[in-house]
Amino acid sequence: MGTLSLAVDAGTGLFDYHSLRAATLAAGLAREVGQDERTVSDAFYLPLLFMSGCTAESHASAGMLGDEVAIGAEMLGVDWGAPK
Repeated sequence: MGTLSLAVDAGTGLFDYHSLRAATLAAGLAREVGQDERTVSDAFYLPLLFMSGCTAESHASAGMLGDEVAIGAEMLGVDWGAPK
């Protein structure tokens, strides 16, 4: 899962180790609030699994937007619920 997450980060224009950082933070938060080890483990793997699907439609994105890696990097952190 860790190796796949590195490939996904590179393929979507995210920072190196983005998915692994998210997994580590999620597991740490679960541990901090006193969850059992099964829940902590689930919290670790959920961000990795979530991000692993982010390249599934990259060919379609590239066809519509051009460089999908550049678009992914530009969209990181955009709050789609806050109109400007």
